[in-house]
Amino acid sequence: MDTTPAFISKQITKGDYYFLNLQPGQDFTVVCGGYEQCSLDYQYRRNEANYLSIEYIIAGRALLELEGKRYELQPGSLFGYRHDTLWTMTSVGKTPLRKYFMALGGGSAQQLLDASPLQSQAPVDFPGVQWIEETFRQITKFGATEDQLAVDTCSRLAEVLLLQLDPEFRKSINSTLSIAHSTYLRCRKYLRDHFLELNSANELADAANVDPTYLSRLFRQFDKETPYKCLVRLKMNHAARILISQDVTIKEISDLIGYPDQLHFSRTFKRTYGVSPKYFKKSVNRN
Repeated sequence: MDTTPAFISKQITKGDYYFLNLQPGQDFTVVCGGYEQCSLDYQYRRNEANYLSIEYIIAGRALLELEGKRYELQPGSLFGYRHDTLWTMTSVGKTPLRKYFMALGGGSAQQLLDASPLQSQAPVDFPGVQWIEETFRQITKFGATEDQLAVDTCSRLAEVLLLQLDPEFRKSINSTLSIAHSTYLRCRKYLRDHFLELNSANELADAANVDPTYLSRLFRQFDKETPYKCLVRLKMNHAARILISQDVTIKEISDLIGYPDQLHFSRTFKRTYGVSPKYFKKSVNRN
């Protein structure tokens, strides 16, 4: 007779499970959990369950439909859900989905989840955070003995895992912001050093080896103008300095700053300074 609980999918090609306390009381406890390798056509629809749970992806990719929203799951994705949450997970790609899951019980389980980055139920990515995977592995290992010591050990490890998610999440945000800001500074420096050679934001993105969309997002986050507006401003400022200090024609300045079309240059200059380059030069000379 098959005694495997109904919430274990039939599309699992390899699984290691433990069942510790399927009728939890008030004390926080790990109910059950395990490791699963899924078939390539894996699709699991969760309609109901008795426990609050968390799942952690270690390989492969999947689409998660949860509370009317769609999320992409990848290695490092972690999400939690309440006993009444409905969701569907569908494996995508050619790499088998591998993941850990853990069901929790007891009066403080919901409080611990609500105090963590998982409280919204939306997946949170922890790429490269090895201690999370190792904690799940240790819980699965100790849980296999299915005795009272296993219950106590796994429950303590699970509690530590949930408590440490928030500082880990904050650290990852700060690290991401630091990397993003460093990339922005690098792009901005290249723009200021090479604006005469550049004619578009895409050229800057190529030169800085970043995606054009990401470049625009960096400037929205850390600057007051788009990369293209910054490029135009630098070119027009340079043109104004030449008009003030050198005796050159408008056509020569236009060519120098990368505007082969003199009319385009004049219109851009006027939008920037409110007057044409010719009038700007005359006004400076009069003064």
